[in-house]
Amino acid sequence: MIPDINLLKKDGRETHKKGNFAKLFLILLTLAIIIFYGINYYLLHRDVADIQEKSDRLATQIELQNKELEELQQTPKGQLVQAIDFAGKEQISVGKITDVANKNLDGSGELAGFDYNYDQAQIAVYFDDLSEAATYVKKMKKESIFKTVELTSTAAFTEVDVQNVSDETDLEGDSRYKVIIQVTLNLKKLGSGGAK
Repeated sequence: MIPDINLLKKDGRETHKKGNFAKLFLILLTLAIIIFYGINYYLLHRDVADIQEKSDRLATQIELQNKELEELQQTPKGQLVQAIDFAGKEQISVGKITDVANKNLDGSGELAGFDYNYDQAQIAVYFDDLSEAATYVKKMKKESIFKTVELTSTAAFTEVDVQNVSDETDLEGDSRYKVIIQVTLNLKKLGSGGAK
């Protein structure tokens, strides 16, 4: 038997298959590019819409803030006058407190310091003897400008002459007492003239 050998091309079918595959590949590639750009356009369009909405909200907030600022700039004159009047009414003469504190000092008593905070005050006084401190507190309790008077602390100390530091000093005999007195102020009495 003789084999059938044909050296001629068979109707061009193989080249036609390769051409169809190339066309299909190009169509799929074009479709993928179109889908890619379509999705990107959609996402970008949505982001632009969100940014525009945020921009509109910020613009309205800026307008509201500007209106509030204009209102505040127009009205403070009256409010400032009211605040100054209120502060003037609430002002307390601290001098009355120190006058009463000095008036009640006897003997060796010395006013050493004063700390004031609205309706509270701390008075520091130096005494040679603790009995003088007790008498001072009793006198202060009788004053009408104080609601309460309390002895909060006492501390002994020795005064040293700075220029004669090298000299021996008798620490026992020269000691003094620092007394801290906490008082609650009677604001009504302070405003109306104060002490007895």
